[in-house]
Amino acid sequence: AIELDPKQPTALDVLGVLHYELPGFAGGDLYKSEQFLQRGIAADPSYTLLRLDLAKVYIRQKRWVGARTQLERLIATKQPTYPADYALDDKPEAESLLRSIAGR
Repeated sequence: AIELDPKQPTALDVLGVLHYELPGFAGGDLYKSEQFLQRGIAADPSYTLLRLDLAKVYIRQKRWVGARTQLERLIATKQPTYPADYALDDKPEAESLLRSIAGR
């Protein structure tokens, strides 16, 4: 998918999450994860799952300001690419994560 469309946000999210989830010895890499997710956000800033996944990368790296920024931007999204996913999954999880990192 990336070869056909290097800006395809869903494919970029999949690659970002893959690098986030895999352990280092199996090819996982938080830097690569961050790069794929940032590319996805650049391609579609209203695709809220990308922001949620990037916030998780930042939380794992203990980059609290970056995580809060992505979570707040996700919550403030006015016209999400996938409204049902935003309302039912992404926004509630973002609010929960934001509470869990409060004070950090």
